Formats: sequence, C-alpha cells, structure tokens
Amino acid sequence: MNQSIADITTQVTQSALDAGFDLVRFTGAGEFQRDRDAALERLSDGLMDGLPWYTESRVLRGSDPQQLLPGARSIITLGLSYFAAHEPGQARPVLGGRIARYALGRDYHRVMKSRMKSLVQSFSETLDLPVEARWYVDDGPMLDRAAAARSGLG
Repeated sequence: MNQSIADITTQVTQSALDAGFDLVRFTGAGEFQRDRDAALERLSDGLMDGLPWYTESRVLRGSDPQQLLPGARSIITLGLSYFAAHEPGQARPVLGGRIARYALGRDYHRVMKSRMKSLVQSFSETLDLPVEARWYVDDGPMLDRAAAARSGLG
C-alpha cells in the first residue's frame, strides 16, 4: 500500500493521541548543530559541573540522531500533561509545602515510556511500513529540548 506522508502523519498523530499523549509534533532527523555547539560551550565553560554523565561524547552523540538510530528520517516529539484535576468530594491532602505536579502521580518516565512502547508497537498494525524506533524521556542521549523546539512542541 502506497501511503502519502500526510496520511502517515495523520495515522501516527491519531495513534499517539489514542495512546494518551496530549501533543504530537514531527521534525526531521538531521543534526542539531546549534544546540550541539551551545551544549559544548556550556561544558567548556564549566556550567555542567556536578553532572559527570554530561560529557562531550554524549553531546556529540545526542546531537546527531543518525548515531542513535542509523537511517532515521523523522523524530516524533510527544507531550503529556501533568495536570490531574482534583476530584469533587475527595479530601485534599494536607501538605506542609508545595509539590510539583509531575511529582504527585506515577513517575512520568515510566508512564511515558510505557505509552511510547505501545505507540511504536501499534505502528505495525496501523502503518504498512517497517518501523524502527528508539524512545527517550529526558533520560537518553538525544538533545530532547532541541528536538522539541525544532518540531514546534517546546
């Protein structure tokens, strides 16, 4: 079956929304040159001290999607709201301080990775194309903020 890019984009977007994501955007899998240069400058200026895992080789690898998944053509960026409405009639917990919304529920890394895995698996059912994928939730080598910005998500 020969599908257009628009058809594939629509199917992927709908699958992501069905998987529970709130935002879906796309970008190409070219290098993130500007972001790579900025990250390398932060490293050389000593602004990443205390983060021993944030190294030059990690930045170089994470700024080039082809190193993470050779042959990659697209990056799908996804957003998931942290908002959890307070249920009427439910007692609010008495807290002695403020807690960030993302910390109130299940670990968002686990939630998003589980949904991403299901999403990628669903592609074999919805798309008539071979799909190879890697997914990260701000814990992998990819410069995720760069991907989000370039896609229009963040």
